[in-house]
Amino acid sequence: MLLGEKIKAAIKTRGADAAEVADYAGISVASLYRIYNKNSCEVKYLTKIAEHLRYPIMYFLDDEPENMVNEDQEPYLLTSKKEGSGVGMGELMELVKVSAEERKMYLDIIKDLSSKIKE
Repeated sequence: MLLGEKIKAAIKTRGADAAEVADYAGISVASLYRIYNKNSCEVKYLTKIAEHLRYPIMYFLDDEPENMVNEDQEPYLLTSKKEGSGVGMGELMELVKVSAEERKMYLDIIKDLSSKIKE
């Protein structure tokens, strides 16, 4: 499933309004609809979309069904950070229940993406 398809499905599952999700992410509704047909999205937008929908970001990046969030799990922990400060890497890794080896791999990926964003 494409990343955009996962985003679209998550919006539908949560009963969220696409306009509200787009606004929260800082993009237009048209941009959100374009993302629906892609397999990529800027990390800063994906992070905001995941936050608004209360899903861990890895939900959208992982294709393994056993790592998906079940309805009976709390998919996202709210943080007390100020608006716009995002989720810290330590907090993000706490949200994803994976093995130590997978956790290291995901942390390396997140660090790499974070460094690219700062460039």
